[in-house]
Amino acid sequence: MLLISLKYRKSILKAAVISSLLCSGIYSARAAEVDKSAAVAAIGVESDVTPSGSVAYSIAFESYQATYGPQPSLGLTYSSVLGDAVAGRGWSLVGISAIVRTHRNLYYDNISRAPQDDVRDPFMLDGIRLIRKTDNITDATSVINYVQEQGLNRIKAYVSGNAIRYFEVFYPNGAVATFGFSKNTLNNNVYPLTKIKDRFGDCMDLEYIYSDNRYLLSEVKYFYVNGTARCKVYCDYKLRTELLSFYERGKGVTEDLLLSSVTTYFDDTPLRTYRLGYEMIYNTSVLTSVSLNVRGAEVNPVRFSYGTGKKPLDFHSETVQLPNWDKKVEPGRLYVHQGKFESGNDNTGFIFYEADGAYVIDGDHYTNHYNENALVRVYANLTSQAASTYGSFSMGEGFVDCFPANFDNGSVQGIIKVNTKIVDNEEKITFTAYSLSLQNEEFYENSKYTRTYMLPLAKSGGVIPKTFQPVDFDGDGIDEIFITTQNAPLGDKNLTSMIYILGLHDIGTLYAGIPKDYKYNIELPSFKDTEKESKEHYENSDRLFMSDFDGDGQIDLSVINNDGLYTFSVLKSDDVFTIEPILTRYSDLTRKDLIGHDIFLGNLNADRCTDIVLAPEKGTKAASRWWTVLCSNGKKGFEFSQFESVPNSSGYSFFLHDVNSDGLSDLVCIREGGNGEKAFEVRLTKDGVFSDKVPEEQLPAYSKLFTSDITTHSRIPDQLLALDPTGRVTKYYFLQNGVEDLLLTTFTNSYGVEEHSEYALVDTKVSSFYTPGIGAIATDYENLNAGIRVVTHKTVTYKNKTYSSLAYRYEHGIYHKRGLGFLGFAKFMEADSIKNVSKTTYYNHIDGKGVIDSMETFAYDEKVYQVKNTWKIAMEKDRTLKIHQLKSQTVDILKEDTVTVTFGEYDAYDNLLSQTTDYGNGLSESVSTTYENVSNDSLYLAGIPLMQESISRNLQSSFPVSKDSTVYKYDKRYLPTTIERFKEGDNRVSEEVKEYDKAGRCIVEKNRSYEQAIPFETSYEYNDLGFQVAVTDPLGHKSTAKYDNRSGAIIKATDHRGNSVLTDYDEFDRVLWVKNPDGSISTASYFWCKDESKGLYAQATEKSNGEKAVEYYDALNRAIRTEAVRFDGKTVCTVTKYDEKGRPSTSYPFIE
Repeated sequence: MLLISLKYRKSILKAAVISSLLCSGIYSARAAEVDKSAAVAAIGVESDVTPSGSVAYSIAFESYQATYGPQPSLGLTYSSVLGDAVAGRGWSLVGISAIVRTHRNLYYDNISRAPQDDVRDPFMLDGIRLIRKTDNITDATSVINYVQEQGLNRIKAYVSGNAIRYFEVFYPNGAVATFGFSKNTLNNNVYPLTKIKDRFGDCMDLEYIYSDNRYLLSEVKYFYVNGTARCKVYCDYKLRTELLSFYERGKGVTEDLLLSSVTTYFDDTPLRTYRLGYEMIYNTSVLTSVSLNVRGAEVNPVRFSYGTGKKPLDFHSETVQLPNWDKKVEPGRLYVHQGKFESGNDNTGFIFYEADGAYVIDGDHYTNHYNENALVRVYANLTSQAASTYGSFSMGEGFVDCFPANFDNGSVQGIIKVNTKIVDNEEKITFTAYSLSLQNEEFYENSKYTRTYMLPLAKSGGVIPKTFQPVDFDGDGIDEIFITTQNAPLGDKNLTSMIYILGLHDIGTLYAGIPKDYKYNIELPSFKDTEKESKEHYENSDRLFMSDFDGDGQIDLSVINNDGLYTFSVLKSDDVFTIEPILTRYSDLTRKDLIGHDIFLGNLNADRCTDIVLAPEKGTKAASRWWTVLCSNGKKGFEFSQFESVPNSSGYSFFLHDVNSDGLSDLVCIREGGNGEKAFEVRLTKDGVFSDKVPEEQLPAYSKLFTSDITTHSRIPDQLLALDPTGRVTKYYFLQNGVEDLLLTTFTNSYGVEEHSEYALVDTKVSSFYTPGIGAIATDYENLNAGIRVVTHKTVTYKNKTYSSLAYRYEHGIYHKRGLGFLGFAKFMEADSIKNVSKTTYYNHIDGKGVIDSMETFAYDEKVYQVKNTWKIAMEKDRTLKIHQLKSQTVDILKEDTVTVTFGEYDAYDNLLSQTTDYGNGLSESVSTTYENVSNDSLYLAGIPLMQESISRNLQSSFPVSKDSTVYKYDKRYLPTTIERFKEGDNRVSEEVKEYDKAGRCIVEKNRSYEQAIPFETSYEYNDLGFQVAVTDPLGHKSTAKYDNRSGAIIKATDHRGNSVLTDYDEFDRVLWVKNPDGSISTASYFWCKDESKGLYAQATEKSNGEKAVEYYDALNRAIRTEAVRFDGKTVCTVTKYDEKGRPSTSYPFIE
């Protein structure tokens, strides 16, 4: 078990104190004075920090509470890990469900593959995977059955041909929901919730705007009375300022609308209108306010601000010297490979070596021009002050390439050096492995993972030119070596392109063959070639790319040859690799079309599918400005578009890189002048084009510009690095960050109270808030060392005073390598430095899907409370999961009190059949329950209790054992008609009999104890809206009630004598006055305080007899003062003050 040291707990509390003192300088607060012309009310906002380290906010949209039937629970939620959504960055509309088509992955399907748009694709319901239970799907299949990975929901997909039309979800409470539209005949990416019906037939209907392949909720109708919906919720939208266009499984999607308001109605009367306000940050819409109007009364809005202040459109630069750079090298001749060589963070390391060429034509054969004594150098730790060398090694005979690779499942990458030579009429290829010694931070040759393979030669007896690339095709965290050979080397047309996939961790040829339609031809230079001739050879060569073109998270293969653009996917199933075409051939882009053009891979629309970008044709002063983009649509192929931007003038070169971390590839333009003079500028991608210009930066003379991610100043910017001939590296990082600057940092509630959040990236080398896991971990999982952004501090302030200061610490982040991604932290700690309390929670992510193993609470560094849980976790072969709790032990250390609950067996519907609670000192209670579960074509209803038996034990009593039982009987609708209670066996002590109307409402209730022959009978009457309008008690006395239909509040209550109480309410359904039968009146009012020394707002009450009272509250909703007018007209007061820990102390009453 992981333990927290006393030393650490004090340090984290100290850190929280420092954070609270500095917060006013860190945040650009958007606090506003409370508008006291608005109503005395507040918009409810809930705030939380999740155990995975993200900030969460939620705002509920209050709607009419119907007396029966399904009803909406709409609202807004914010998550700091969510991207752009319908309410801006991080904000989404919740309370609506959808079934979404998703990718196959290795965890569930043993293969990673994009959806195929057929009935066999996998689906998710609200983020939970559906497990298909129908195995044999044929053309005659009309229904496909699913269950959820966890839970009891049962799902049916209705099929027509090879298309899923719509779904029905059966819930264990008897409700049935429809997802999609019954008239649909096509495979859709999303099937939204359109109807939900409870077991009594009452419905809620949802309608949508369908625009650009996106469903947006427009209306919810519910509370049907005589076929008419009495309640509605309307959602209105406005146009976005920015354009968000991308592709989703072959379909173009445009996110061009933002939620602007949500209005709830009863009949035609608007009840509440929530209005959303937005601003733009870096071409991104962010939600900045939510205001509320309640039946004409305005409420002070809640406000949100993002980032830590406005940053300029500029770079910051720093310089560092690479050690042991012992000779001047022209950086332009260097090959640069990037790798993850630092343990504990995601910083990039570099491999440098001079490029001389492994396959250079020399007459009728190829010659290797690499010098076997030349060095390959490795560098890392390019922090703001120093850089480290991780060693060097010679190229060796027959050197071809050297690159980083994962071959030992370690926390850092190793290095593979490729050498080749002819041995016994075969080509011997040696992959020499180098591993990093974490003790002395230097790479050493690791013979354990050095691999040798023998491949055939050309008929001429020479080697066949090859390209080598490490790729993790199967997602297990181990790279394979991908090799493709040249087509028709030296004119030998009998030799066609071959692909090999070779193992690194395990020895073996995993694939060797020629995929259909695959051809890769390159023209290699001769050592006699001029620069112009070498360029012509390159332009006459096919292009090979490795990237994710279909968005499934796996690397694909793309080739541009004379016939067009071909894309292939490398698949692994049952340990067998296959290569299949995945996108339709794009014939409008051939090798000839690339002549004079530079070609790049990037992402101009943030849809996870790699796009292909062609620069304008190289020219002089009249160079073209038209850039061409082939956007992968993830399924069918590529979509063509063009736009004007930077010309491809002489002396310019380009590459794509996400400079501002917004997920879009930006254009980096390098300008070269005379005498080695260089400069670069950046065009940021906006609305799918290279748009906003960043001012030009001068580069060191004769330098080489390349990219990296390096931690600097507690952030990871996407950096640009310039290496000059002396080994000096100038690092440029962009000041604007499209992730960090768009995180919600300040929330201001309706009363002006501010909540501030601070974030940081996990980095084990510098993070005081994170400790990684140590040692071995289960197969398919790995310890997280870096790369996750989490909340580190949260403070609550009001008018420069801090009321809460929380610090968060995390341990042992766990990442799943075969499809589930980041699972969470095994240990999550929250410490309040003001109250000196902390709570630590331990989670089981390996086996238990994040169940809580234990929780501990500390006060002043002493453990005061503890909870321990034991679980039984069973997983079927199809990945359905059963998680059952076996035991829970709660220990109150201060009271020396321990309560242990032992859970017995569960039935097939997850109903707990028995449990025993041991309170200690001979006190215990055992409860056992039997259930009926209904599952047929007309009804799915689980967990209907038939009998419950309770046995209490008190060994200190003269009657140590007590036994109670309850028996339930039901009608055909499974409504309880009889409830009998027994004592000590068969001794019946009471009976309750109920009768119901057609709507399932109780209309008669009969109760009798064991000695009664005639039961007490109470009857109930209801109006059309389901409100209880009359009750007749066992004596025959009838009382009635009249309601305000808009709110459901009682406005007139009359007893059997005819005495009535009248009540009136304000817009917020708070009592304004009550008139009693004797004519006396009590009134209530709510007002803002002019003198804020008394409070922010107050509630006053007054009675007809002159009694008056006022209660005052501060901005934190705490009662701080009371005033009461006595019979003699004097005011009696009490004052409550709170210390820095929030503990109250109240004065004795005094006369003011």
